[in-house]
Formats: sequence, structure tokens, C-alpha cells
Amino acid sequence: MKNRFNFIDSSWQSVFAAIIAVLVILALCTGISAAARETEFIAVDKLKPGMKGTGKTVFSGTEISEFGVEILGVLKNIYPDGDMILARLDNELLDRTGLVAGMSGSPVYINGKLIGAVAYGWGFTKETIAGITPIEEMLAVLDSEADIKPFTWGEKQVKYQIKEPVSIGRYKYEEILINPKDSPVSSSYSPSTIVLNSIATPVMVSGFAPEILRKLEPAFRNFGLMPVQSGAGTDRIRSKLLPGAVVGVQLLSGDCQLSALGTVTLCRDGKVLAFGHPFLASGKVDFPMTCGSIISIVPSQFISFKLGSSGPAVGKITRDTRTAISGEIGKFAKLIPVRIRVKTDDVKKEFNYRMVHDDFWTPSLLNWCLLNSAADAGGMGEKSAVVNMRIRLADVREPVSFENIFSMPLPASTAGFSVLQDSLSWQQKLSDSLKQLMENPFRKVCVENINVEVKISDKPVTASIERIRVDKNEAAPGEELKLSIILKPYESDYVTLRTSIRIPGDLPEGKITVYVCDARCSFQMTQAVSPEKNKPRSFKQLIDIMQDRGKNNEIMVKVFLPRSGVLIHGEELPSLPGSLVDIMASSKETGIGHLAGEIFRRIQTQWVITGCHQLEVMVKRS
Repeated sequence: MKNRFNFIDSSWQSVFAAIIAVLVILALCTGISAAARETEFIAVDKLKPGMKGTGKTVFSGTEISEFGVEILGVLKNIYPDGDMILARLDNELLDRTGLVAGMSGSPVYINGKLIGAVAYGWGFTKETIAGITPIEEMLAVLDSEADIKPFTWGEKQVKYQIKEPVSIGRYKYEEILINPKDSPVSSSYSPSTIVLNSIATPVMVSGFAPEILRKLEPAFRNFGLMPVQSGAGTDRIRSKLLPGAVVGVQLLSGDCQLSALGTVTLCRDGKVLAFGHPFLASGKVDFPMTCGSIISIVPSQFISFKLGSSGPAVGKITRDTRTAISGEIGKFAKLIPVRIRVKTDDVKKEFNYRMVHDDFWTPSLLNWCLLNSAADAGGMGEKSAVVNMRIRLADVREPVSFENIFSMPLPASTAGFSVLQDSLSWQQKLSDSLKQLMENPFRKVCVENINVEVKISDKPVTASIERIRVDKNEAAPGEELKLSIILKPYESDYVTLRTSIRIPGDLPEGKITVYVCDARCSFQMTQAVSPEKNKPRSFKQLIDIMQDRGKNNEIMVKVFLPRSGVLIHGEELPSLPGSLVDIMASSKETGIGHLAGEIFRRIQTQWVITGCHQLEVMVKRS
């Protein structure tokens, strides 16, 4: 017995010894990590005015150059739990250009230790003064595994009081304004107030026509981005993502390219920190990360910028936060292949793109690519367009399809209830459909690919509904009512279309109204009579409604009937007994609505239809 207890005691001693050894190793590792961090970085609290160091960035090609840095002071708590280092930059080139768009993320060192990244500045300054994001705040992006939510700058400037006035040139500044969006300094500010902006991020644009570039500029400007017309990126660019090197965030590749360029701040264990300020302020993202090179620095009185090009994707950007963007080398982003085929009266062209999978940016990118493809094929002056878009989703068997025809609208005096007040913006219609699909409230969608076919013609194909007539003013239940629709196509003679509708046999005596109208007018009438009908309650219902809203070349014939049914959470129950309809329609629960009975017929034509007419017919039993 004694020997057995001795055995147990010795076993426990071994376990305890192992645990102690592990704890010692962990303690040593933690000590080493803390010591390594202390020797690698300098905390904000240890910085003093007058300290001098160096920064790194690329001014030409892929060669990393240095510039001088002098610490002016520290702006404490300029953000909630966030500081900013104020410094003067010294370099022969920077003395001529001032801060350069594309320098965001340039690492700054004091005695070989990293203190942060150049990220903020002011417009029209006589000296190159920069705001540096402290490295401690940027490292939190790498260290945190929690989800990072998008944030908003807000619409107003925020004023912060500086504890110790900072001298810049012959002025002393006692307060600072943080501007939510990049804008020039207003002349209304007093000499004791300065406006601080994140350094603009240049976006290299290639393959877009100048008129299209002007259309996308406002969208980029809201995020502090600067579109710069440049050459296409190339896979021949080979550079490592070292501190000070060029790093690109690519939104679009293929026949057109959009790549934002900045500077690497830190590389660690395959992870990269850059920019020192947000890119799009999107939180968790999935964007391609590329290397890049600089062709030249372009001086400007407004803001100088780097003109360059992106290289091949070497990883992906995963976080986009207030203090930095971060990415991983060797992992690649999900991209959407987009093929656009454009056929005009003279040419037929195919364009191929690869764009990021992002609820906000993908629809906008599609719109710009559609515009550019039409312009490249010579279809910018089009008078009509027949479009077909198919969106393939990862877990949906059949592609989601959108087909329609668009044409230049008729003059307002003859358009009536025109469906085409903005009919030539067919590109926007398609991108809006994609946006509605990607931003749906029911589930996350994964777009596999998008295919668009466009047939553009210089000839308008509009026709207005001029008048309608019926063969009789009175009809019996069960009888067929013949209808003539007179159209006036653009630059053509009148055309008469004939159709018929059957009066239901159980319809009570009284007046009914026959409506003949275009697709938009039909949709509006249905919305007015049955508001719940076009409110989706599931992802499937959303797709059905999006694909069944009617086409611009269809004539809608409608008769609303006295009898009705019930809509319950988007599902139609049209054939219920009247007493049950009354009970359910009077329910105090939301999602239950009135379903109007109707006779409905679509007539497809070769024209884009505009207009709405109506006639009353008396229903009488024989």
C-alpha cells in the first residue's frame, strides 16, 4: 500500500513539474515578446519635440527612399482613445511637392524604432507637416481577432483642444479640426485653427474613357480617394511588401483597372499593415492586395500625387479600420468574373472584368463597366438598347435573369405616364437590380459570375398608346370582350393591336374599368390596390418580384374585379370564401393584406410602350 501511494505521489510530482515548466516557458516567451516589442517600437508617451528620425516611401520605381522627420509634438486623445504625432518631413523632393498622395502608411523611425505611419496632413501648407498614426493603435488591427464593424466619419467637423500649443512656422496652433471628408481649407478659418485631413489615396484608373472617369470621380471623392488616369498594371512588377514599399488595393481588373496605391508600414508573419487611415471604412473586407511601382511624383498646388501602376495580387486586404488597413500575404480575395458583350449597328465587342465581391462597390463597378463598354463599342449616342443580364449565384440552381428594352423617351407632351423618363440609363437599371439582390435583407448572397448582352441601335423604338376601344359597351358574364389598342410608333404610321378578355361567369352586374397601360403604370396601380403584393417576405419572393415587374415593351391589360383574396406574408390566396376573406383581411396582424381580383394580360411588342388609357364597360346579365 505504501509503495502504491509513493507511486501516486511521484506521478503528481511529475505533472506539477511539467505544468511549472510550461508556465516558465510561457513567461519567458511573454517576456521575450514584450522585450522585442519594446526594442522594435517607441510608445507615444516617450516622444519629445525635437526628436529626429527617418521615414520610408517609394518616389520612383520600386526603390525605397528615406526622408527626414522631426517630431513637433503629440496631439493627445484626438480620437476616442487615439493620439496623433505631429511631425515635419524633410526631403529635397518633399520640399517642392509637400505631402504626396500615396505616402499614406509610410513608416517613421526614431533611432531605428518604429513610431507610426504618415497618414494625415493639411492643404496649401508652406512646410511639409504631417500627422502620424501611432504604431500601437495600428498594431491593434493585427492583434485583434474580433469582428471590426464599419464606422462613419459623420458629416460635421470635430474640434479638439490641444493641451500644449504646437508651433508650425511662425504660428502657434491651439486647436485642431478633424475633417470627415477631404476638402480644401476654407478661408473662413482663423490662423489659430487648422483642418486635418487624411492624405488622399490615389486610385490608378486604366481602360476608362475620360467622360466615364468624370462620372466615377464623385463616388471616390466621398471616401477621400483621388482617381488618376494611368496605365494598366502588369504582372512584370516584382517587389516585396517591405516597410516603405508600394502596396495596392485592387477593386477592378481585366479590360479596365482600378487600384488604390499606398505604402506599407509593417510586415509581420505574413501580415501587412498599411495606410495609417481608413481606405473605405468598411470594417471586414475581402479585396486583392498587390505590389506596385511608381512612375513619377506629379507636383500640384492642390495636392501632389504618386503616378504608378499595380502589380500582381500577392494577398488580400481583410481589415479596413480607422487606424490602418491590414492584409495577409498568400491568401486571395473572392472576385466576380463579369463578361459584357456589346453589339451595335456596326461592331460587336466582348469585354471581360474581374471585380471585388462587395455589397456597396460591386453594383457601382458594374455600372461603370457597362458605361465604358458601351462607349468603347461606339454606343454612347444610342437611341435604344436591348439588354439581358444573367447573375449566377453560388447556391441557386438557375441564374437570376433580367431582360428589358430601353429607348429614348417621347416628348413629354405625348409620353403620358412615361415609363422612360430616364430610359437611356439602362446601365443604372442593371446595376440597381444587382444592388437590390446583393443588399437583400434575407440572406447573404455569393455571386459566381455575371453575363450581360447588350444590343444597341441608333434608331428609337418608342410607341405611345394613343387610344383604345371595345366592341361593345355592355357585356354579359362569361362573354368575351374584344379590345383594340391603337399605337403611334416613333416616325411610323399608326398601328392597331387586337386582343380580347373574357368576363368571369360569376361576376355580378355593375361597371368594370378596363385599363391599357405601360409596365410602370401597371405596377403603380397594383401597388395602390394591393400594397402587400410586391413586398417580399423571403429571398425567393424577392427574386420572383424582381423578375416579374414587367418589361418596357409590354402592354398591360388589366381589369380589377369586385371579388378579392388575401395576401399572407407574400403568399397569395385568391380563391377563399368571402366570409373567410373578411375575417382574415380584418386581422390585427401585420403582413396580411388585401388581394384584389383581376383580369390580367400582357402583350409583347417591338416597341418601348408609354401611356395609359381606360374605358368603362357595363356588365349585365342577359
